[in-house]
Amino acid sequence: MATADQKQHVDLHRKLMLRRALLEQAAEGAVYLPFCGDGDIAAEVYPDRDLFAADIDPQRIATVSARFPKSTIRAADCDSWPFQDLTLPPLAVADFGAYSYPYHAFRAFWEHAPKARRLVLFFTDGQRQAIKRTGHFTDLAGKKQHLTDLSEKRARFNAYWSVWVKPWFEEAIKPYRVVALQHYLRKDMLYWGAVIERNGRNGNGRGANGARTKRTATGEGRFGPAKRKAFLEALRNGIGRGEAARSLGIGRNTPIRYGGRHADFAVAIEEAEMAANEKVENALFQAAVSGNVTACQVWLYNRVPERWQDKRQFQHTGAGGGPIDYRNLGQLSDDELKRLAGGDQPR
Repeated sequence: MATADQKQHVDLHRKLMLRRALLEQAAEGAVYLPFCGDGDIAAEVYPDRDLFAADIDPQRIATVSARFPKSTIRAADCDSWPFQDLTLPPLAVADFGAYSYPYHAFRAFWEHAPKARRLVLFFTDGQRQAIKRTGHFTDLAGKKQHLTDLSEKRARFNAYWSVWVKPWFEEAIKPYRVVALQHYLRKDMLYWGAVIERNGRNGNGRGANGARTKRTATGEGRFGPAKRKAFLEALRNGIGRGEAARSLGIGRNTPIRYGGRHADFAVAIEEAEMAANEKVENALFQAAVSGNVTACQVWLYNRVPERWQDKRQFQHTGAGGGPIDYRNLGQLSDDELKRLAGGDQPR
């Protein structure tokens, strides 16, 4: 459990960008906010929506209640459904900003909560961190797992989103279907969101009212099989998504929108980028075992940080914690300049 004096959000701006991007597609309706903390995210992106929030920390509940006096806020275990005694309106947004594992709360929500036809969901998932560090983690079904084989840990870590989380989610939400997906990684944390919909289309190219729908720019016309194949090949060769799209004469977001409608293509994007990363990893490994000292350092600092780390200390301030007086650098000796740059450390 997080305590009241812990910093609640790292890189809050990026979390808000993810939410704002998908909330443009949200229906009108209330928000379910477990793990609400101090309500920082809610204040930025849900100020005009009815809020049903919970957190296990009473101090933070007091803070959120003061910020949202007209909302329903209570101290509760967010891994269970905290509003069994209430009749809620259909919820249009659910934001599972857990500190590590959001899927117990999601399962409870999915079983008990009234849900709008179109629903936007957000998740904070720290299980890649657990997989990498100890091999002990909780899988998507809520079961404790322990991986000991290094290659198995690496495979689960690298493909956690595309091979494990995404397919599980698409199956778990049925009869809803995915309309859009976005995710990003920060170090070993996974942040992701989805727009899902029930009975959105009947599968024959017509909307729910029987009207013929328009063919979008992400369809077979501008982004047909040949361009999709070329886009994936560019990613495997290390070209970024934006540059790969421009080289094919399509918009930067066209492949992403297509992937939001076709889950297999979204998985293919992840696998293509993973293949490019593995090429670099393999080249780095070969350089390291061939005796390249810099490659050895990069490999060990990143793969075994608990045993190998750069212990050089760099001076970023001057006397008394103030700014470095660069006007006097010319008067320093060579040894003093080296120590200032971190290149010559006392033994």
